[in-house]
Amino acid sequence: LAGGFRRSELLAILHEDLDFVSEGVKIFVKRSKTDQSGEGMTKGIPYFSNPKYCPVVALKNWIENSEILMLTH
Repeated sequence: LAGGFRRSELLAILHEDLDFVSEGVKIFVKRSKTDQSGEGMTKGIPYFSNPKYCPVVALKNWIENSEILMLTH
C-alpha cells in the first residue's frame, strides 16, 4: 500500500531491484502501465516513525525470514 504498486509491478520486483538506503527503500520498477517509454522508474518508500507499521521494516523482516533468496541463488 505504501508504494501504490499494481499487482503486476509487485510480481515483477526482484531482490536486485531493492536498494535499502538510510531513508528507507528505493524500488526500481522495470515496467509499468503508465511508463509508455519503457524506461522504468524508482519508487521510494520512507521509514515510518512507528516501526510496528513501517513497510520498510516489514519488507526487511520478510526478506530475512523467508528462504526465497536462498532458493534463487
